[in-house]
Amino acid sequence: MRLDNPAVHCGTYATLVVETGEMAPEFVGHFLSFQPSLLHHKGKVPNGRRNKAPYNAWYLTTLHHVQSHDARCHVDWLLDALIKKEDELRQITTLANRVFVSLTWLGNPSRAQPKLSPTQMRKLVRLDLDITWQWIPSEAQDVEANQAIAEAQ
Repeated sequence: MRLDNPAVHCGTYATLVVETGEMAPEFVGHFLSFQPSLLHHKGKVPNGRRNKAPYNAWYLTTLHHVQSHDARCHVDWLLDALIKKEDELRQITTLANRVFVSLTWLGNPSRAQPKLSPTQMRKLVRLDLDITWQWIPSEAQDVEANQAIAEAQ
């Protein structure tokens, strides 16, 4: 998933993704008592998109909640919120097609890359959540890195 908003370039964000199958995605918010960051309704065009959503999904992202370039801060915020709703999340997991955390990282791969702490890994195991990684190159950072390499040679 990619949430494009040029006004918000935080470098990284974490997202809870709940693919709800044939069920309306709104049920997730009722269980977790969180407002979704984004909803997808199968066959409808989500705001800011051109194509119809291929499936129903509910998303909670750290994009506007965590002001850090450190991926661990985003993962901590999301996992800490979910630990408080562990039983509800387990119910959702049994009803939904797929539930996972997606970590999106915007930047240059030659710089520090996102990583997880052992504590975060234990929380993911406790919640029975997989985590996926999505890297989106940042052209501005790529140009800066190439200039630094050229200057060093």
